[in-house]
Parts: sequence; C-alpha cells; structure tokens
Amino acid sequence: MIRKWKEAAFIRPLYGLLLQRYQHRSDRRIMQRLAEELPATPPGMSVSLHVHTECQILRSLRTLRPDAEVSYFEHGQGDYIYWNTPGAVPGSLHVLFARPFRKYLTARGRDATLVQELDLGVDFAGIAEMLLKPDLYPAKVPVPVSSPIVFVLLEAVDMYQVPDRFWADYMDRIIEDLGDEKDQYFVLKPHPRQSRLSLERTIARLNERGVRHHLLNETHFGLAAEVSFAAWAPHVSHVYALVSTACFYLSVLYPSERITYHYSTSFLERYTRNAPPMYKRLFGQMKPLIEQVFAERCVPY
Repeated sequence: MIRKWKEAAFIRPLYGLLLQRYQHRSDRRIMQRLAEELPATPPGMSVSLHVHTECQILRSLRTLRPDAEVSYFEHGQGDYIYWNTPGAVPGSLHVLFARPFRKYLTARGRDATLVQELDLGVDFAGIAEMLLKPDLYPAKVPVPVSSPIVFVLLEAVDMYQVPDRFWADYMDRIIEDLGDEKDQYFVLKPHPRQSRLSLERTIARLNERGVRHHLLNETHFGLAAEVSFAAWAPHVSHVYALVSTACFYLSVLYPSERITYHYSTSFLERYTRNAPPMYKRLFGQMKPLIEQVFAERCVPY
C-alpha cells in the first residue's frame, strides 16, 4: 500500500522531501565517521574509490575526496541502470557483461568507453567448490545421481503484487517447457526475501503434478546461488529463472554445453498488472537490458 500511495500526486513531493532530509542526516553521520577513521591524504597523492553504484557512502566520500577517481564494480542488474542515469557520478564501470553492454549503449548513441571488462582472473567454480567442502560449509547437499536436475531459481517477485495463482502457473510453465523430459528432479533455490506463501504454493503445485523436488533449506538461503551451484553443476541439465540476475551470472561462470539456461521476461510481465508504478518503471528499464545484454547465453521460454 505504501509503495502505491507514495506515487500519488499529493504525496510524492512530500515523500521526496522526507527522503532527502533522511539522506542528509545519514550523510552527516557517515562523513563524521569517515573524517575520524580515514587517514589524511598527503598533498599530490591521488585517491581512487572502488564502490557499487548505489553505495550510500559514495556521496560522503565524494564530499571528502572531490577529485578522487571512481570505479564501480558490478553487484547486480541495477548497476547497469544506475550507472547510466543522468546526473550519476562519472566513473568507469567494471562488469561481466561489458561487451554486450557497450553494444547496447552505442546503439542508443551513448558513450560506452568507460565500460570495462570485469576479469575475475580465477577459476570461480573451483573456488566455489572449495568453499562448499564440509570443513568450511557443513550443510549437507542431497544430490541425486540417477536423474538430471532442473535447478530452479525462485525469486522475490511479491513486490509486483502478482496474483495468488502465479506460483502454480510458474511451475506449470516450466513443466510445459520441459516437454517430454519427464524424468527430472527439481532443486529449488529460494530467494532470501520471498514470502512463505510463495514457497508453500510452489511446493503444493509440484506435489499436485507429481514432480520430485528438493527445496534448499534455510542454511542455503544466505549462500549465493553462484557459489552453491558448484555442488549441483555436474548433475544439472536445465536452469530456470524469470529475471533473476543469478541465472545470467551462472551462464557465464558455469558455461557448459550440457546445461541450458532459461529465462522469461514475458511470463513475469503478464502478471505485473497490479504492480506499483515504481516497479513497473523498473521492469520497463530491466527488460531490454535482460534481453539484449544479460541473456546472451540463455534461452527465453
């Protein structure tokens, strides 16, 4: 209700003023702490700031170090939107999808010279496997070896105010897309912020359809999908998501001819009719980026 009301014509200006007031107070607290803890910069020494695009501390750092060079490092899909927002602090953007994003920007007449490749320089899958060893991460991972796994990235789309039937329809759509591939074992990776109701309805639908499945428990909730996937990757045939950033990252970090990565902007879009205006705008910004930048190694359904 708040997400809808704050867009109302008579509330939006007031909300904006209150938000600005809150940010000013927060910035003052941050600046005070930075002034106490940061070392003094000798004259002539250059300063570089390495941050995320929506990092609140950046405003205060820029006030204290106005001549600092800024480098942004990818944290999610929003970085591509925020970095290219008019009035954003100029700086280079280091991202996994640099090449298609440069192409995307150039096609729209925008400067793409500051978009840089994010070279991990390491065997990401190997590091993830190391982190999942029992002595470091004791959670048991029940991997069935007899059936191909469909790894489903569940998402926190409750903010779009999707109808109650959405969760059952979503499972039906995946099952329909798999077609004749009946001998499948679904592994469901919940999103830490999705509702309990969405999980209950998802599981109920799979039970109704007789689909064998395993819901990763709370021990796995806070573990990034890009890391936990290392345990499943040798057994996975399909990865399904709606618009989850993790799906696109997995397609880059775990490239395999044996694994097909699936996404669907069209399926989610059909259920966003009641979404608050702010989320409709966000989806409108995300959709072309997903389809033209992130999904290069993925298949729509």
